[in-house]
Amino acid sequence: MVTRLISANSSELLKMNGDELKQSIKASEGRTVLSENVVIQPAIDGLTMSEIAAAFGADLILLNLFDVFEPKVSGLDVKDAKDTGKRLKELTGRPIGVNLEPIDPDAKMESTKFELPKGRIATAESMRCAEELGFNFVCFTGNPGSGVTNKMIVQAVKTAKKNFSGMIIRVRCTVQVLMSRLLTKSRLRPCAGADVILVPTVGTVPGFTSDEC
Repeated sequence: MVTRLISANSSELLKMNGDELKQSIKASEGRTVLSENVVIQPAIDGLTMSEIAAAFGADLILLNLFDVFEPKVSGLDVKDAKDTGKRLKELTGRPIGVNLEPIDPDAKMESTKFELPKGRIATAESMRCAEELGFNFVCFTGNPGSGVTNKMIVQAVKTAKKNFSGMIIRVRCTVQVLMSRLLTKSRLRPCAGADVILVPTVGTVPGFTSDEC
């Protein structure tokens, strides 16, 4: 058995594999806090946003806008970019994850589409790179204008199971699915294999009520 995350020390946390981390979170009974940090935000007094989040009690750190092929975190000074994940874990004492976006080239956009660097797109290559950088989990998400679809999220989960040994967390169901009232078992079933499926906080998406949640 593993130590629950909210009771574990840093040494215990950073030794956990994907399955152990998942069980550790489950054993914490809903009291785990994840902080998402934008890595390009300016550092404060030489500190990364991740260190600040950890100091304020975050249990897990998720990096947004991070390029796995060009690893950089504002405020983090490393001699070798390949040590970025390892060094950030040393400084925070927390499991670190990274956002990757399952882009659909055929996605119907409601706004201007932004072209992302390859290191932020969910591919087998980027997932293997995330593994090499030492990340504990990957999150398949969609920043505004990136062109992520549920079809590609499902594919990304399957790809991750073959190319990443850590936890697959926060698989996002898009606003279009929620708004069309299609967040059903049949829609979620293809995401089996993901460790966490994210739904919005009530009221943060128009029409998404506590009853639907």
